[in-house]
Amino acid sequence: MDLRSEFEFLAELNSTTLPFRKIRAKVIEMGCLRKLPFILVLIAAPSLRAADYVAELQLNVVNVFSGDVIIGLRESKLIKKDKHTRVVLVSESSVANNIADLHYTIIEQSNSEPLNSNQLQLPSMSTYVGSEAGVEVEGLVSYRVVVRAAR
Repeated sequence: MDLRSEFEFLAELNSTTLPFRKIRAKVIEMGCLRKLPFILVLIAAPSLRAADYVAELQLNVVNVFSGDVIIGLRESKLIKKDKHTRVVLVSESSVANNIADLHYTIIEQSNSEPLNSNQLQLPSMSTYVGSEAGVEVEGLVSYRVVVRAAR
């Protein structure tokens, strides 16, 4: 006897969607003619967007900024402000297939003349989500980063 004739499923399926952290689980209750009930749970991989991730950076740009920054993958963040200038970190990064493509720009603006600014594009890199990666350019610019799911 083949499986098809052994297990003729009932036409009616009862399904329920349950939240599980950031994952939606689809629970389908099925029965068969032999009344052997079982539950099939389908967990769809969460479709995390760039907003669902953050990057933890240890950033050092000589004479501009040195310190730790937590920033979203598509975010601009003021990282330093003093009497004369302000420094903004711009992230234009993304995640696909558990690999983060990281692209950062630092903008240093004069407080008295906002149109007077300097931009520095940091070296781009790719890394797995949850892994640490780093880059250094001639001792002038360096950063280490870990990308993780946002809380």
